[in-house]
Amino acid sequence: MTNNEQEFILLLGASMMQLPALKAIETLGYASLVVDGNAHAPLMSLADERALIDLKDISALMIYLDEFIEERRLVAIFTAGTDFSYVVSTLAERYQLPAHSKNAAMAATDKLRMRSMLHQHGVRVPAFIELPMGINEPTLEGLLRQAQLSEPWDVVIKPVDSMGARGVVRAHTLKEILHAGEEARAYSRSGKVIVEAYLDGPELSVDALVADGKVYIHGIADRHIFYPPYFIEMGHTIPSSLSNEEKQAIIEEFTKGVFALGLHHGAAKGDIKLTADGVYIGEIAGRLSGGYMSGWTYPLSSGVNVTELAVKLALGQSIFEEEDVLVEQKSVCAERAFISIPGEIAEILHLDAARKMEGVKEIFIRVKHGDRVHFPKNNVEKAGNVLAVADSYAEAITLSEIARKEIFLRLKADDVATRDFLFGSGSTHLSSAFILGKDFNGNTREEIFVRYEAITGHQPKLYQPDRLLEFERAIEKGGLQGAVWYYDTFGALLA
Repeated sequence: MTNNEQEFILLLGASMMQLPALKAIETLGYASLVVDGNAHAPLMSLADERALIDLKDISALMIYLDEFIEERRLVAIFTAGTDFSYVVSTLAERYQLPAHSKNAAMAATDKLRMRSMLHQHGVRVPAFIELPMGINEPTLEGLLRQAQLSEPWDVVIKPVDSMGARGVVRAHTLKEILHAGEEARAYSRSGKVIVEAYLDGPELSVDALVADGKVYIHGIADRHIFYPPYFIEMGHTIPSSLSNEEKQAIIEEFTKGVFALGLHHGAAKGDIKLTADGVYIGEIAGRLSGGYMSGWTYPLSSGVNVTELAVKLALGQSIFEEEDVLVEQKSVCAERAFISIPGEIAEILHLDAARKMEGVKEIFIRVKHGDRVHFPKNNVEKAGNVLAVADSYAEAITLSEIARKEIFLRLKADDVATRDFLFGSGSTHLSSAFILGKDFNGNTREEIFVRYEAITGHQPKLYQPDRLLEFERAIEKGGLQGAVWYYDTFGALLA
């Protein structure tokens, strides 16, 4: 088939998050035109056609596509796992292709506009205000009280137009709010920042498709978020363990929100809070989720390829017959992240062994030898992810966590950043590596000593007394990673 005969689907984004979409395009028999601002993005080499363009540069995209369609046929525009649904809708309108409207896509991108529209339509959202630039503490206090946010302050500051929890921080004082606002502003393309009430309770992710006046739900997942004041999602489990009544309440509020924003043709993704006071909408985006849910964990648990259905919608095809069947998720899929303390990766141990473990379906590794790593402050700074499937909720979690802690990121000895994190005055919000008796990657203290000996060949009980307190500090702040780094750095002094 010549280029003139091929029908192309434009895919915005060439990261691993777009791989299911690229596969869906191929499966449906179309050619792919992949656009990304990163020449080294992994999907660029897999596309039928590719273009190096910043996805924020809509004018450049239009100039390129105007020329592209002179010789080729463009039949759909799609993205997943990016925050560029507004770009999809803008381009779709220009080339008369199916998508959410531009206004709806913008409302589902700008969190300030989103919350205002949801509130106007009676959809429950947390109390919120925009944080003006250059505001002082007295004026801020007045604005907070005006928005029915009152002491003791417990709020979340976030950019209005970013994703992956970048720049999202919880704060309790006026000074913290102002500082977090500047941090959040750095991640906002528009420079706008929002302050909203923190809501206590379980957090859920919802994926859906919207067509012909209906919202088709494609999975409700429990999100597992840790390490305040940041919001680091250490994984999700799907389907949710909530009761059917709780899920139905979530679906009803989410559906109200979808229609309130005007989303009518395409994907929709929601972050939902279930509080003692009921269901609240955290956000609704006009796209499928990132974080492996739509592309991996939902298909693994349900057998339904929601990305392929979403691409069909982008083509203007009906999905009614395929959606007119209740999907019962017969398996449970648990995704768990593994992360690192600061330093430089010296080696990655036991990755192949983890891949061969029972129930493990995928392992995504984001780091390699020589990379600098940081303890994450958002969801794009994690080192990797493990996906495991089982028949029960508890078993899926167990399998994913066993595989996660098998993988070990050994750090370069005597690194200044590692030393400062464990012992220095460097800024860190963590007083301990341990949550519920386990370190960042799921190791108990007993397991740390066993694995430490296996990795280093050294028994902790042989420490000199004057080194013991320092070694214990390395464990307390850095878990197994901290213990092994301490040995690699000071090993000659331990025996």
